[in-house]
Order: sequence, then structure tokens, then C-alpha cells
Amino acid sequence: MADIYDDPDVDAIYGRQPVTQDGQSTRPLLISQLDARDADLARTYFTTHAGLYNAGFSPQACLGDLVAGVSVVDGFSGTTPDGWRKVIVFEMAKALDQLFYTHQQAAIAQAFAEWMAWTIEEHAWAIGEGANLTALGDRHQECLSIWMTVGPRRDSAAGVFLPPSPAEARRIVSLALGG
Repeated sequence: MADIYDDPDVDAIYGRQPVTQDGQSTRPLLISQLDARDADLARTYFTTHAGLYNAGFSPQACLGDLVAGVSVVDGFSGTTPDGWRKVIVFEMAKALDQLFYTHQQAAIAQAFAEWMAWTIEEHAWAIGEGANLTALGDRHQECLSIWMTVGPRRDSAAGVFLPPSPAEARRIVSLALGG
């Protein structure tokens, strides 16, 4: 499987000169390429995502990361470069895995898996030959696996399974959060 940073859209959101912080060398995110509103959204997600690690991937931190990710990705303007959405969806997958496999919260994990699979499909980020060998293609397959493990929704009148739906995923997420 390829690394998410091999994706040219993701590579484009990082600076070329590494910076060293706490003994680790990383390439900084280029927040300056975003308008003020989108930059605030990106900061919101990455602050929440850092909290996921600080909280040891607790169920609440995983859920918070996923909720923030959906809100940010859906809230970005149409001019936001795809690399921002891609890296956030990819990073959200870490929280999804913990919520599903470690914390065994299958129903809520299914809603987020459905949203993530639909988002990857909507933007055609894992299409074509070899797509499953890409980082997002791998995440897409994992999301579909979680979605199918829990059991996809079924239209009993028509006798068919319903495809992933972002609206339904958001409705289920809202209900799970007491909304």
C-alpha cells in the first residue's frame, strides 16, 4: 500500500523545508494556502486530532475526532485543495479503527465508515486500476468492510441493499450524539 504522502494532492499541502520540533523533523502544513475560514477549519481539525493522541484514543476522543473531521471536510469551501480533504479523511480512519475494533462501537463506527466511503467515492479518490493499492483506496476498502460487517441498510420493500449515503450517515451520527 502506498503512503498518503505519496499522493500528489496531499504532498502539495506540505512545505518543502522540514522543521524540527521536539526532536522530530516534519514538513509543515501550508495553512497559508487556505482562505481564513478554511484555515480555521483545518486548525480545528488538527487540534482535535492532536487531542486524540493525548487522550490515548479513548472512545470519546475517537468520536470527537470523527465528528470534527466530518464537520471540517463538509465545511471546506469549494476552493480548498483536495489534499486537505484527503489527509483529514485518511487521519480520521485511525479514530474509526479504534472506535470499531478496540472500543467495539459498531453502530456509530458504521455511520462514519459509510460517510468516509461515500466521500472517497464522491471525489473519485480511489477509482481505476490499482486504486485499492493507494492509501485512500485501502481506507475505502476498510470502510466498506466495517459498513458490511455491521450490516448495510436494506430497503425491505424493494428487497435491495442501499448504497452508502452521506445524509443517512450524518443522521445516524446526529442521533448517536443525542441530536
